Amino acid sequence: MGIRSTAEVFGLFAAVIPQAAHEELDTLPRRKRQGLVPDMSVTCSLHGAPERAHLVEIKTLHVGSSTYPNLNDRCEAVQRRARAIPCEYLAKARQLDQQFCRTPVGSQGPVELRLRTLADNLNNSASRQGSTMCSVVFGAFGEASSDVEVLLVGAAAAGAQRHRIGMGATDAVEARAALLWMLRRRWGMTALRANARLTLDRLALVGRGASEAADRRATAVTRWAYSCRVDSVRRHRGPALFAHR
Repeated sequence: MGIRSTAEVFGLFAAVIPQAAHEELDTLPRRKRQGLVPDMSVTCSLHGAPERAHLVEIKTLHVGSSTYPNLNDRCEAVQRRARAIPCEYLAKARQLDQQFCRTPVGSQGPVELRLRTLADNLNNSASRQGSTMCSVVFGAFGEASSDVEVLLVGAAAAGAQRHRIGMGATDAVEARAALLWMLRRRWGMTALRANARLTLDRLALVGRGASEAADRRATAVTRWAYSCRVDSVRRHRGPALFAHR
């Protein structure tokens, strides 16, 4: 779509942590040394505002009594999870301030102030005032939070301006509609596949016959990988010499 994005955004909060605390942080894994690491940073126009960078946190939901207390209201489950993400980020920022910056409880430390400064980029409309994160949540049934639609619309609008002529569209509105349809399909199927793969990966840890389930999955993965290699060779070398026609 021509949108600039960065996955695993490092270095946003490490600079505000005092140097004395970095000796303790150096003993932790690389991700934790940074304090907070947003899943993505996306540079685009949302809600019709000027183009700027937005912090994005991506979550998924599994089926359970805590995540889906009412299966008839699945969309509320992803919205509830999305509403919790900004609060979780603020809580993590305050914990870092108190642990490494010696910030008194009830006061704003440098990490929290930095998070709020970055979050100002999200406050493009009255409906988003006070938000600290673009909360992208995909459910187990293919549903998604409202911020997914916001990002999708922004991506389609940017793609329409960039690819309208190559698409053969009469105007940007027609190109945007086509891209919205395509992106909804791609993002939805990607989320469903990811949930399915996560379930398959966890079968080896659940109930009786777990080892047999793991063996069956390993065999299926091996066969799939072999077929991919064969297809790749055929595409590069052409059809087999004695292939049936």
